This record gives sequence, C-alpha cells and structure tokens, in this order.
Amino acid sequence: MTYRPQWLSEGYEDLTAALDARAGDPVDFDVVIVGSGYGGAVAAARLAGARENGRELRVCVLERGREYVPGTFPRRFSELPGHVRFSRGDEAGSKGRRDGLFDIRIGNDVSALVGNGLGGGSLINASVAERAHDDVFEDKAWPAALRRDLKDPKDPNSLEACYARAEAMLEVRPAPADHYAKYFEFEALGMRLCVPRARPAAVARHFKGRASGQEEAQDGQKAVQNGQGVWQKPCIECGDCVTGCNVWAKNTLPMNYLARARRSGALLYTNVTVSRIERASARDPWQVWFCPTAEQHPPARRRAVRAAHVILAAGTFGSTEILMRSRSGRLRFSACLGKRFSTNGDMISVLYGQSGLVNAAPEETTPLGDRHVGPTITGVIETRGTRAERVLIEELAIPGALRRIFEEVITTGALPVQLGRFDRSRHGPQGTDPAAVDREKVRRSQIFAAMGDDGAAGRLVMVEGWERADSDGAICVEWPDAAKAG
Repeated sequence: MTYRPQWLSEGYEDLTAALDARAGDPVDFDVVIVGSGYGGAVAAARLAGARENGRELRVCVLERGREYVPGTFPRRFSELPGHVRFSRGDEAGSKGRRDGLFDIRIGNDVSALVGNGLGGGSLINASVAERAHDDVFEDKAWPAALRRDLKDPKDPNSLEACYARAEAMLEVRPAPADHYAKYFEFEALGMRLCVPRARPAAVARHFKGRASGQEEAQDGQKAVQNGQGVWQKPCIECGDCVTGCNVWAKNTLPMNYLARARRSGALLYTNVTVSRIERASARDPWQVWFCPTAEQHPPARRRAVRAAHVILAAGTFGSTEILMRSRSGRLRFSACLGKRFSTNGDMISVLYGQSGLVNAAPEETTPLGDRHVGPTITGVIETRGTRAERVLIEELAIPGALRRIFEEVITTGALPVQLGRFDRSRHGPQGTDPAAVDREKVRRSQIFAAMGDDGAAGRLVMVEGWERADSDGAICVEWPDAAKAG
C-alpha cells in the first residue's frame, strides 16, 4: 500500500476568491490566526469547531510560507538554495525565495534562523520537548496565569495539565538513545567532565514499536494512522530532522494540531504575508492586511481580511514586526514591545576529531536508511545550580545536505590549532594535507548545543526604511553586548 501526503492548505488565490465571495458580509471570519507555528496551530485546533451564540466559529489561519509534506523537503546541498530566504539588519525587506523554508535573519549583533512554512518552526527544529523548571516562572516578567498554580492537580488549566495535553498530542517520549554512537560518546564525555549523567532527550517523534493500527507500507516500513488520522512511518535514524523530515516520522504540527484544526473546519491559507492590522473603532471588525509572499507579475495589490477576532502567532520576529507596523493613533501598544529579547543563550560548539566514532554528520549520498545517525538530538546533560547558572547541553547531528558546509567550517576552525602542533606525518601527494577536509576526523567530531539564561537584554527594532519595504523581514535584533550575556 502506498501512503500519499495529506495536503491541508489552500493558496493565496483561494483566499482572495473566498473574500470576493463574501464581499457583502460584515466580517469574513470570526477568528483570523496569523502564523501556523505552535501558538497558531494550537489556537486553531482549539477554536475550530467551537460554537458562539449557537453558531460554529469560522476560523482561518494565514501562513507566510508554503506547505511542505514528507518527500518535498530538501535532501541535498544543491537543493538548499531553492528553500532559503534571508534579510539583513542594514536593509529592510526579504531576499532570496520569499516562500523558502529557511528564513535567515542576519544581524550585526545576533543572527537567527526562523521556520517559514505550514507548521512554522516545527518543520526545522529537532523536535525536543523538554519541560521548563518551575523556578523559571518565578520571574515576575511572566504573566501571572503562568506563575499561579503551576502544578495544581485540580486545575485543568494549570501549567502541569497543559504540558500533559501538549505531550499527548505531540506524542512526546524519550529518544531511544542507547544505540546511537553520538549518544555513547556524549555520555562518555559527560562522565570524563564529572557533570551530571547524560539522559535521553524528550522528543516528539514516531519510533518503531507502536503495537496497534499498523499496516505494511510499500517500502516495508510499518505505517500507522495517528490520533488525527495522519499516516506516519517510524524514524529511520537519518539525522535530517532540521532540514525537514521526508520519512513521515517527525511529529510536526501538520501531523497533529493543524490536521485537527483542518478536520474541524478551519481553513488554512499559505503564501500569505500579513503586514499590519487596523481597526477603525471598537465596534468595527479588524482588518488584517496581506499580500502574496511569492512575487507575482503584475504585482498583486494589498488586500484585507475582516475578522471579529485576531490572534497574532507569527513568532517572535513576525508578530513583533506586525505590531510595530500597526502602531497608530488609534492602535497603541506597550512601550515594552520589542524589549527583553532572548536567544535562550544558544551556542553551538564542536569537539573535533576525538578518538571514538560519533557519526553525527552523514554523507548526503548515503541512503537515508543506512546512516544510523539517529534523530538530530538524542541526549541532554543539565548542569546544576540556580536558574541563572544552569546550562542545558545537547548533542547534535548535522543533516546530510549541510555536511559540506559543516566540514569546511570545522576544518577551517581547527586549522590554527593544527598548525601549532608538531607534525611528523607524511605530506605531499602520498600523504595528508593538514589544511584539507579530513573525512575520518569529521566522522569522529561531536557537535553540541548549549542553552542557558542570557539575561534577555536584546531589543527588536525596525530596520531603517521599513516603510518602503514591500514585504516583511524589516526587523532585527539590537544587542551590542550579546556576546557578554550570561
């Protein structure tokens, strides 16, 4: 049996046709949700099918990127340029493929990678779903609703209950880390450094061993319908999680929350870039102004969708930019808008050419099922201390499509150290080149991600000339002392 992708969305043209058909209505939708990442997908799943005054709510989701289904994500280095968009902190507007999966924000102080597609960041993250420690929410900057009754078993809206519901929907479970070389080396390194023992990471992924509802797929892999009716196959350990899962195993949002929202009646529109929102008065509907993400010839005019309620869930960069574009005499926001930006203290480092095999950077030419890498992240180590002192360390894998970039970067980074060592090895045509990529050392290199409290002193600001930018991508991070944070 062959399992075909389940497409959930409609396009920009379908949205404009729907608006034209409803031109005489006071509003086009009861709820418009901007963005289809975790916030937008959960909101859509909860509101779709809900009723107000005896009538089912009309809900739609507007997503800037396109829809990706398993099999359509880039697999090779040569395919990546067709999936990349970027913006710079010195020039407003986006460049490259505006509907590309990878949205790279290049700044003078901080650069970031943002997901761009139906499912948002879930498409390109490592699907790690670790719970935050309770003391994180002791900071009074968090809303009181999060800081109150975190673990009250009688409160269905306590943070504990919300965690449990999300973990059930995303099917979060510990990674089967005990048979991956990169986890073994990570665990051994932790023991040598005398830090707390490594443990498997909690990840949202479908692994082998689910007992019920299985059927044999055409390629010999077992496939199963999940709770939302979406077919999935087990993880084949290829390590390509962060360039998009082509094997149906990663529990991205189209596999669960968005599928539920669509099944419950929500309409999902892709290739729609929202620029601002406005409202004439408290009695009038919201107007959500948008244009097509991908360029059209002739250029399409900006249009507005009318809604009784609007939920901005376009991520840290997207939602903040929309709010900043929307400021007016009628629509005012807190002076704190854009402030207290945090990178989560993210830092990536590499232990180059250690003694044991790590197998964290597969060759793109190796068949996916023959790589035996495991998910991008399988293990974590958390240092002890106060909230400000703790650091979470994860071991990483590099997807096959990024192997060439990775090996060039780490070879260049290791060269100064290599040149400072006494070298008795043979050089020349029959020997080794210390400045060239050493594939064996790449196979024995471990990659780490570290996260901690960076103080959240960053600020999101609009780039000069943003008023003239014909698309989004006009916001950047201003944080001159970011390297000293934490």
